[in-house]
Amino acid sequence: MSRPLRVAIACDSIGELDSQAAGTAIARGWADRAAVAVVPLADAGQPLAAALARLLDGELIEADGYWSVSGGDTLAVGTTAAAGEAGWDAAATSGGLGDWLDHRLRSGPPPDRLVVDLTGQVALDGGAGLLAALGAGATGELRGGLAGLPSVDGLSLGPVRDRLSGTEVVAVVPSDQTGLGLLGLRGAVAERGFAARLDPADLLAAEAAMTHWLGCLGLPDAPGAGAAG
Repeated sequence: MSRPLRVAIACDSIGELDSQAAGTAIARGWADRAAVAVVPLADAGQPLAAALARLLDGELIEADGYWSVSGGDTLAVGTTAAAGEAGWDAAATSGGLGDWLDHRLRSGPPPDRLVVDLTGQVALDGGAGLLAALGAGATGELRGGLAGLPSVDGLSLGPVRDRLSGTEVVAVVPSDQTGLGLLGLRGAVAERGFAARLDPADLLAAEAAMTHWLGCLGLPDAPGAGAAG
């Protein structure tokens, strides 16, 4: 006896069709000859939110420029802004996303998996604002963006680790940044600084600020450390 043909349709959006609608349209071509499953896919942003809501059979919430999806043991959050040129703003902070994540974490039990979509983030602050929103403590300006990092000292991440204990954290970053370092001529700081035609003295100061921040975190400048700022 031959086994029935099984087909999985996994695709992103096509034209004006979102990933679920596009997959369903393709699946109709197989419906009379196979058992078909539609798996929605998306890169980031609102399309990712919609795909995850379908995939997890979860609740999609959008407010104040952010989104979240809660389904099963997973919580996913991100910004509704489309990924684009980040530009240069030394005062930009990731604290807004952190506040939204903090709010969503307080709305239910701790998730087993947390997905954070960073592709729409423009702040080059090493995640300091996001950590502050989740309870990190320090002297200085954790929410002051890149400009505030030199003032930071005595960083305490204990409250953040306690909140996320037992939670798998997955960050979504642009695919071309997965190996991007933070410092040096080919790092994220220099890449943005060169694109903004930053004065060399300001670029050196930015590099020093990020070097100091990595020291506060106790982390090396490894491939991927510069992804999404």
